[in-house]
Amino acid sequence: MFSEKSRLLIFIFICQGNNKNELQRLDKEKQHDFLNMLRGFIVNQAGYAEKTANVWEEVAQETSTYVKT
Repeated sequence: MFSEKSRLLIFIFICQGNNKNELQRLDKEKQHDFLNMLRGFIVNQAGYAEKTANVWEEVAQETSTYVKT
């Protein structure tokens, strides 16, 4: 029905389509992973900033007795 060359060309086109689909899937996965990493970073930074603010507030309260009025 098909010659050897035709079957090989069909196989190559199928592989190219599969590769294209796989690259698109990997690109979407990479974008999803990056957004999750960025969200985690933001949450960590916000938590760190909150802890830092609490420490400075405590320091301000402890040293407020030293302020001359």
